[in-house]
Order: sequence, then structure tokens, then C-alpha cells
Amino acid sequence: MRKRLGLTDGNLGRHLATLSEAGLVSISRNYGGRRVRSWAHLTGQGYVSLDLELRTLQSIIDTVRQSRRITADPPPRDVET
Repeated sequence: MRKRLGLTDGNLGRHLATLSEAGLVSISRNYGGRRVRSWAHLTGQGYVSLDLELRTLQSIIDTVRQSRRITADPPPRDVET
């Protein structure tokens, strides 16, 4: 997750701690070998909140797309010859 989001260990840890404190994720740690692995799982409330966030973002996207259709021509497309 850290690599995918482009975050440092400390930054990701702080974000996950905040989400955990809000009850949106649960964090478990496994001690295997010399490394500690942390696992983050969405809680039930986390799934509900994520769904609401995605619906809100989709609504914003739909509004922008609709306003572009009404007020402007589509952007020109690059055409290979």
C-alpha cells in the first residue's frame, strides 16, 4: 500500500492510525522473521463510508461531464495520419 500510494512508512502509519481511530479500518500486525507486517482491513463502517465517498465523487464527475456537454464542444482529438 505504501508504494502504491507513494507515502513514507511514517506518513502511511499516521493515516492508518487516524482511520483506525475513526473506526474505519482495523489494523493487525504479524511478527514473522525479522519483519513486522501490518495489515489494514476496512470495517463495516469503513465500507459504508467508502461507498458514500465513491458515490459523492461519481456525482461530481457526472455533474462536470454534463456541464461540459451543455456549455462546450468536446475537446479536439489527436488523430494519427
